[in-house]
Amino acid sequence: MFPTVLRLSAVLILAFSCACKTAHEGNAEHPHYAAVTPGSCSIQGRIVAVIKPSGTDTTDICSKYPCRARVKVIEVFGCGPGVSVPLNADEIVEMKFAYTLHSSEVIPAMKAHFPGMKKGDVFTANVSQRLVMGGSGEFVVYDYEVK
Repeated sequence: MFPTVLRLSAVLILAFSCACKTAHEGNAEHPHYAAVTPGSCSIQGRIVAVIKPSGTDTTDICSKYPCRARVKVIEVFGCGPGVSVPLNADEIVEMKFAYTLHSSEVIPAMKAHFPGMKKGDVFTANVSQRLVMGGSGEFVVYDYEVK
């Protein structure tokens, strides 16, 4: 009886380990998968609407240049651990662009160069999920590549 229990345990462990694979493991060979970090998703998206800047704080770059856009997710290459609300293909979500949607030329001290984006532009990015009090979270883009 004891060997039967061991065999049954081994079969169950094998079944659980096969069934517990996460959705992003199948994309491990995809080039954008390497960019996935904890709390983020690697995506390709399209800007469907740029949200006008609002605010009166003139020291905040987002009061001068647009920092938010509605983005249609075209493809999700993978999500890292800790993402509580994963992104899905074909959904439209609001995202914050940490360095604006304008060209990075407006930030003279910035070493990285981003060309800026407008409605209709397609891009790839590693989108970080940030928790927000009273909400499910906010998606923030720190860098991107226009396609």
